[in-house]
Amino acid sequence: MKKIISQVSFLAIFLTYLSGCTTPSPQQAGKAAPSQVIKGVLKSATGEELPYTFNNAVNTMVILYQGETITLVGQPTGSGIKYTNDQYTYTDWQGNSTLQKDGVTIFKVSANSGKQK
Repeated sequence: MKKIISQVSFLAIFLTYLSGCTTPSPQQAGKAAPSQVIKGVLKSATGEELPYTFNNAVNTMVILYQGETITLVGQPTGSGIKYTNDQYTYTDWQGNSTLQKDGVTIFKVSANSGKQK
């Protein structure tokens, strides 16, 4: 009797394990992953606009500033975000966004004055 109970228990555990292994349906297999690209426009209090594109798949940000395309690479932070290259630094913390060129602020949006489209 104990042998039958142990075999049934083993079979139940095995079937439970197999039920967790599923093959995706054709509809599921064809679904694309959510977009890792985020686009937007920051608008300063003076009306100046800063179009941007985040590509989270490769940890980059592309900014269009006064006709110049600027590509920045994400940097680790404790809070907020930071993207840099040799000349430019973009930071955002609690809705306060700043773009600097060689350490000088050239575009700024504060949480209270700027708008994000």
